[in-house]
Parts: sequence; structure tokens; C-alpha cells
Amino acid sequence: MAKRKGSSKRPQAEHKRNLKKSQHDKRERLLRPNPKRKKTTKARVPLVGSMQTAVLVLQAVLDRRIAFRFSILVAGMFLADDRRTASSWFVAAGVQDDWDRFYDCLISVGRTSGKLSTAVLGLVVQKFAPGLGDRIVLAMDDSPTSRYGKHVEGAGVHHNPTPGPADGVWLYGHNWVALAWLATHPLWGVIALPLRSMLYVRAVDVPKLANKYAWEFKTKHELGVELMTWVVTSLRMLGVKAKVWLVADGAYAARPFLKPLLEMGIVVVSRLRKDACLYDLPSKTKFKGRGRPRIYEQNLSGEACCA
Repeated sequence: MAKRKGSSKRPQAEHKRNLKKSQHDKRERLLRPNPKRKKTTKARVPLVGSMQTAVLVLQAVLDRRIAFRFSILVAGMFLADDRRTASSWFVAAGVQDDWDRFYDCLISVGRTSGKLSTAVLGLVVQKFAPGLGDRIVLAMDDSPTSRYGKHVEGAGVHHNPTPGPADGVWLYGHNWVALAWLATHPLWGVIALPLRSMLYVRAVDVPKLANKYAWEFKTKHELGVELMTWVVTSLRMLGVKAKVWLVADGAYAARPFLKPLLEMGIVVVSRLRKDACLYDLPSKTKFKGRGRPRIYEQNLSGEACCA
């Protein structure tokens, strides 16, 4: 029998299932500081150059008591391998005994994601402002991320857009409505620079979060309108007067999404929905016969375009 080839990935720690409540209370431990505890003040391989400058701009948004940990986290993200989890970031960055404080930093990053996104947008505008031209092209789509476990907050069953040979039509995880800046690279062509994402939670899963976080249900169209309102307001505050174009798929070619965007002066490029009605509008006539008035004409408007 052939021996299985060993994996080059770092083995994961296996823990026994513990049903007892933890005997260690963080509040009590903070009242009894340990003087021998090693604190992490800088990353094992610190950031340099333009990346360091960009991270310093983002750190200004966070609380200065924990802001210095953000650059250490980013350095760990670049150097981490294997599973892309927070613990692997800490290992790559050289975090020592104060690893729990870095989890607190991640919580603070999540709570200030809106301000951080505005800072990221400012950096992108500063980089591409000389070559903006007369328009800015953005892209929007909803992207699910697979998760495992029945106690994952905000996770639910969503449609799988790219099922593989062994995947199903549905997947369990989070679904994010994402907004990205489309830029043209001289070698790689069009690339997407993510600006901000908002979590979509199905209506059946909202009651699980409503009591704890006062979560309100919002459709993907409402989240998309909120993202576009944020980006247009931020661009105007930064002094950018270029026209905003948005590229989206047919799922966003709906009145609840298009009408607010057209009122803001945004040009939307999208496919027609498969149930879109292409018939001409009824002609205005003063004759009133029996029955209901006609809603659509008999001719397809697409035929006139193709003729």
C-alpha cells in the first residue's frame, strides 16, 4: 500500500471538546496585570515605503491607544501562509503574549469600518486623481463567502454563484454587497480596487441579530443605494467633480435601485433583467371603449432598434 505524501502546510492544533465554562475571566485578569507578560510593540518584519504611509493614514481613524497594532496586523496579513485566519496573522507578525489585545483591535476595526473605508477612498482618489478624466467607473456585486458552523453570526443559506463539480446550488455563509473602483493597469488590464462592503442578512435570519445588535433588514438594493450615496457624498467632499458610472449585473436593474441612483446623477450600465418588458408604451388616445385601458403596445421596442 502506497504511503500518503505528507503535507507541507503547518499542522493545526487539535483541542478536546470542553463543555465547562471557562474559569478565567478577562475582567479579573486585567485587574491583576502580569509584569512578566511580553508586549508586542512592532512587527517582526515592519512595513516600509508607500504601504507604511497608507497604513499610517488609516491608523489616524482608530483610537490611538490601539492604533499601533493595526500596522502589525497588516504586516502579518502580507506574510501569513496556509489558512488565512487572525491567528496565522499573529504568528507571521511575531505577536507575543498580548495576542488578546490584537483581537480587540480587530473588533475596533470592524466597528469603524465606515471611517476606514472613507480613508481608503481618499487614498485611491489621491492616487488616481491626475488621470480621472471626466468619469469614475465603479462596480457593484454581491459576493457570498462560505462559512462552517451553525453559530456563525449573520451567516445563512445563499445561492452559490459559482458551483463546482462537488458543490451544491446553495451554500452556507455570509453574503456581502461589495463596491469597487475599476482602474486600468497598463499590463493587467482592468482591475477592481475594493472600497467598501456591507453585510446582507436574510429576513428569516434577522431575528437572531435583532435582539443583540438591533439589526434591521435591508434588501441588496437598499444596501447598494446606501453604498452609492456614501461614495458620491465622499467624492464631492474630496472635491472630485467627475461623473460617476456604475457597472452592475441584471440583478440590480430594478426600480428600487435605479431610481435613487438616477436622481443622484449616476450613470448605470447593466444588463436587462430576463423578465424585463420591452414593449412600447401605449399611445395616447381620447377614445374610451369597453374594458381596461391598454398597458403595453403590441410591438416590441427591441425590434425597432434591430431593424
